[in-house]
Amino acid sequence: MTGPALALLLGSAFLHASWNLLAKRAKGGAEFLWLFSLMTVVVYAPVVAGYVLVFEPRFSATHLAFALGSSAIHVGYFICLQRGYRAGDLSLVYPVARGSGPALATGLAVLLLAERPGAQALIGTAFVVVSVFVLSGGRSLLRSGQRRAVVYGLVTGAFIATY
Repeated sequence: MTGPALALLLGSAFLHASWNLLAKRAKGGAEFLWLFSLMTVVVYAPVVAGYVLVFEPRFSATHLAFALGSSAIHVGYFICLQRGYRAGDLSLVYPVARGSGPALATGLAVLLLAERPGAQALIGTAFVVVSVFVLSGGRSLLRSGQRRAVVYGLVTGAFIATY
């Protein structure tokens, strides 16, 4: 791996972890989501403007439909993640959300798209599920005080699988 690629990888991992820590500490809410979305628009606006000026893309109603659908999925993701962070610890909600997303995506690909993943993909998915279960507390996940946070983590994982 080249130095710049490693720097991008580590930088994105740091930003991702920092965002989730800020989201947990902010206690969620519409205000936080709105400010985060506004900040994202400000950061990406110059990139989008440059792309539009250079490539002059043409947008259709199909493009608009996919953009709106993606926006709705992401709003659902952010709302469920924030509610999960209010209901439980970051160390519980985040791994359940991130681990259940790929597992659900694999299951949905098999059921809805007739995909036939190989043994390596299925073993990898199983490792993700077992690792999340163990690292998030194992059987203690089933305690009544944790159920709400786990459910929000799973619903957030469903949004991850959807996009």
